[in-house]
Amino acid sequence: MTGGGPDRRVAGGRPEPASAFTSGARLRERYLLLEPLGVGGMSQVWHAADELLGRSVAIKVLATPLAADPDLRAATWREARAVAQLSHPHLTQVHDYGEAPLPGGGTAGYLVMELVAGQTLADRLTGGALPPPAAARVASQVAAALAAAHRGGVVHRDVKPSNVMLTETGVKVLDFGIAAMAGSVAVDGDQLVGTPTYAAPERLDPGAPALPASDVYSLGVLFYETLTGSPPASFRSWQELARSDRVIPPTGPDVPERLAVACRDLLAADPAMRPPASEVAVRLSEAGAGAQPEPTVVQPAQVPRQFAPGAAVPSAPATALDGTAVAPARPSRRLLYAGAAVAAVLLALVVVLLVAAWRPGEQPITSAEPSAAVPTEGDAGSVADHEPPAAEPSPAEIIAEFDRALLAAFEDGNVTRDGFDDLRDELDDLRDALDEEDPEDRAEELRDEARDLLEEIDDLREDGEVAPTIADQLASLLAPLLNDG
Repeated sequence: MTGGGPDRRVAGGRPEPASAFTSGARLRERYLLLEPLGVGGMSQVWHAADELLGRSVAIKVLATPLAADPDLRAATWREARAVAQLSHPHLTQVHDYGEAPLPGGGTAGYLVMELVAGQTLADRLTGGALPPPAAARVASQVAAALAAAHRGGVVHRDVKPSNVMLTETGVKVLDFGIAAMAGSVAVDGDQLVGTPTYAAPERLDPGAPALPASDVYSLGVLFYETLTGSPPASFRSWQELARSDRVIPPTGPDVPERLAVACRDLLAADPAMRPPASEVAVRLSEAGAGAQPEPTVVQPAQVPRQFAPGAAVPSAPATALDGTAVAPARPSRRLLYAGAAVAAVLLALVVVLLVAAWRPGEQPITSAEPSAAVPTEGDAGSVADHEPPAAEPSPAEIIAEFDRALLAAFEDGNVTRDGFDDLRDELDDLRDALDEEDPEDRAEELRDEARDLLEEIDDLREDGEVAPTIADQLASLLAPLLNDG
């Protein structure tokens, strides 16, 4: 490993902390450090090359002087093991953990992680608030990632827009650098760690156990900011936060009441009153779908990318978060089943009344004088004539439902990660077909892309990447798009 060099600077002109981690250094004869991506109060992140597997990775190390602290190094290792067990499309993957010697003695632990390309939510918000449906979609995906972490016993403790990346396949929650195991007291001593503006009230006690509900509060601040363009309040220090009375201003008239209520629930002062992240994910997904009647879909593929410093940045269209909305949710199966049950009960009641009204020796009621309650077949007032035909789902609704079903199947272990990524790529192509302006060309392109997606499903089924029942379910969702009519 190379020694220290002259003063180096990272993005923003801040000096890089003195460290054994320098450009050109190799870790374990495998990871080549290329350039620093950023540095914060707790850690620095490097763009590196995994020379064994031939891929780009991100390497994060505790910033000096924290790197040499044995307690923090042990905590980093424990948390790396915990986070490495998590698997979710909206969580950054941890690939490896290692330790490197420091120039002044001791060792520094480091994490090797997935390198994520995209735009941080913080950068996106410099242009103002997101449309409410897009804000709900982003917050829903962050909540889904947090729910997966909480199921694994991990509390993030620093949920904020700069730790959320907008990528081609949706959001990625970054930086579990100060994460802690749920219910444990983190190894921070009396130090308060995190970002005061996004911290829950209970975080002011450094000796309090890590709570999943604290992440939910931070998500509430993030959601508020995506809806309004700024957090409820900004705090430059923990002391300033401690003196605050925590008044949450209204979100404003442009935010649908349903989303405003959801946001307030996340920001409840009492941790016990906040909903769990898993419930938030579903609730915001449904609320976001109902907040905008236009059946268009937020297209993560259009989110501008961020690359490592010095890399060429290709031109990209304006982010879809600027103007497009989430597809309205289709009626749930539970509601459909409930409606069918009510209809069956009413039909049975009519039959019972007819039987009770008939006496021996009398002719059964005929169509000569049809009852208003029981129209006869062919009558202009028949039930069939009064029931509107079921509306065909729009292509945008079909794509949104397919996306939800695919994500659920992946989370349940019925689709492998490779299969999930392949199907998401094909689904993005199908989404792009929605942008075709000519109706006939759009219909033809949708059919072609749906056929390609169907072929991919069949191939993945044969390769064992998708469970057969899931493959059938996904294929059936595409059926309306395959009609030539």
